[in-house]
Formats: sequence, C-alpha cells, structure tokens
Amino acid sequence: QVLREQAAAAAALLCRHWAVELPAPPGMFSAMVTLPLPGDETPTEENATRWHDKLWIQHRIEVPVLAFNQRLWVRISAQIYNESSDYEALARAVSASRSMQGT
Repeated sequence: QVLREQAAAAAALLCRHWAVELPAPPGMFSAMVTLPLPGDETPTEENATRWHDKLWIQHRIEVPVLAFNQRLWVRISAQIYNESSDYEALARAVSASRSMQGT
C-alpha cells in the first residue's frame, strides 16, 4: 500500500511538472506507473534508447523509456529507497533535456 501511494504521488508530481495527463486513475496504479514523456517526439525504439541513455549518462537516472501507442513513455517505480527528490530530479532532467532540444 505504501509503495502504491508513493508511485501515485510521484506520477502526479511528474504529470504536473511535464503538463501531461495521468494515463489511468491512481487507484489502478501499483508500485510502477508508466507515464507519457512530454512533447511529440517520434516514438521509435531509437528515440527511446536515446532518452534512456541521456538520462543515465547526463543525470545518473535509471528509468525505462518505451515507445508504444504513438508516444514515448517512462516507467517509474516506487521502492523503499526512493524519495520525492528522486522523482523531482527526473522531472527536472526531462524538462531540461527538452528545452535544450528546442521541443
């Protein structure tokens, strides 16, 4: 229950920061939530890999990035060692990367 609540709070934080919609009602979340990345970048496996690698190399953030349903998505996880600041760092890293791309 605690991890579900942590994941829902993290998803809400990221959606607010990125101005994207929650993909489902929070009651449907478990300890993992898949969220759309902001923007309209072409959802290819190559772009998903590029985002994953950029987040890891530049920010030391490990998060799966997926291409499906005509979008790029990230799948966040809630674990006992995660803190709100981890999700805030992800929000900032994605926003900073997007502004550097001009998208």
